[in-house]
Amino acid sequence: MLVAASAFAQPDAARKGPSEACFSAYEGAQTSTRAGRLLRARSELAACAETCPPVLRADCAKWQRELEVTLPRIAIQATAAGGGPVVGLSVEVDGVVVAPGEIDVDPGEHVVRVSAPGMSSAERRIVVATGHRGTESFQLEPAADAPRPPAAPPRSPGASRASVGPYVLGGFGAGAVVAAGVLSAIGWSDFDAMRSTCAPGAGGPGCAADRVGAVETKWQIAGVLAGAGVLALGGAVLWRLIGDRPTSSARVGLGGVYVVFD
Repeated sequence: MLVAASAFAQPDAARKGPSEACFSAYEGAQTSTRAGRLLRARSELAACAETCPPVLRADCAKWQRELEVTLPRIAIQATAAGGGPVVGLSVEVDGVVVAPGEIDVDPGEHVVRVSAPGMSSAERRIVVATGHRGTESFQLEPAADAPRPPAAPPRSPGASRASVGPYVLGGFGAGAVVAAGVLSAIGWSDFDAMRSTCAPGAGGPGCAADRVGAVETKWQIAGVLAGAGVLALGGAVLWRLIGDRPTSSARVGLGGVYVVFD
């Protein structure tokens, strides 16, 4: 400090090294530090490092290192109600918009305000001491006038039926196909029995007409059931692909068996 004072106390003719900017930054940094304006002092020390001669820059660098330790620093964060993230967070400190995260402030009292689109703002008055390191956490609630998502339209009774209709129709179709397979297998079993016992080729007198007719009836019914089952399965798939909405009635028939789409 004595060296710095002697540098500025020389006659005008000898003061050719330090500039007016150096003198202002060097003296201003000390004044601002004593007054607690540490952010201003940091800027003045940076100017001192650029404009002053080496002997004074050494002092500025030393004071700058000391200042970084004593400068208060706070981290500002906010979450939505329930702990979710806040999108578009805006932070103000003493009315000045700053980037969210860690910020440096002067010692003393400050007002922190946070806000976000669609959320209610929150404000807090804090007091920080020299060297303070801490976090200020806020929780934002949805704003009272925030737009609400539109309510789902009421489902019509027809749409409610349609939601289960494809599965009922598909179940009928699957049952019809299975029944057709069973009945057809029984018919073939009876046919094989007749062929080995009473058919002319087996040396028998020939099978009775009622036995032959019974086998033919089983096959006819199996064919009708198979056709109805396939139609029902196809209709169920189509119904499900179209979606849960009521449709006009339709009748699909095969061999006297009708499936009604409601």
